[in-house]
Amino acid sequence: HREAWLKTATIRPMVNQLFINPSDLEQDVVDYNKAHDILTEAYSPLGTGSLLAVPQINDIAAKYDKSAAQVLVRWSLQHGFLPLPKSTHAERINQNAAVFDFELTDEEIAEILLHVNDLTKWANEIFAYATNAAVQQGKQWAGFKVVEGRSNRKYTDEEAVAEAAKKAGYEDIYKQSLLTITNMEK
Repeated sequence: HREAWLKTATIRPMVNQLFINPSDLEQDVVDYNKAHDILTEAYSPLGTGSLLAVPQINDIAAKYDKSAAQVLVRWSLQHGFLPLPKSTHAERINQNAAVFDFELTDEEIAEILLHVNDLTKWANEIFAYATNAAVQQGKQWAGFKVVEGRSNRKYTDEEAVAEAAKKAGYEDIYKQSLLTITNMEK
């Protein structure tokens, strides 16, 4: 469909906004954007918050005296993306802009990519379990809502979700909690 709109567009697209972060790379679309001089704007560069729990990202952040969010925004910038992190807190908005006084090394970028997929897979499995338990069994998680026809779901009692997931056979529960995944919205 991209070729079709390029042929018919009277104004060539300059920006393509995608869900892009270390765990969600749409490489074929990114490559297409580059080939056609279209800027890739990365919304959810923090992986809807789930990537803030990755220990390796936090280790890199500590090295530069930065937050995990700043490392992820910097990751986007170094990949040529325009990151669009969401925050309503002035302090975090200012932090998200303070990313031009350090650069990630190639090794650090590789480290992020190496470990983020495992945590993302785990988070998706836990989220699928929580959603299934809510929808199929009527399980209620504090703060977790499933609304038909909408994709806004959130849970705040990470200990309860992690404990239930553990009882259901999930062995690898990171620190027995979902950490910052409580802020995750999908």
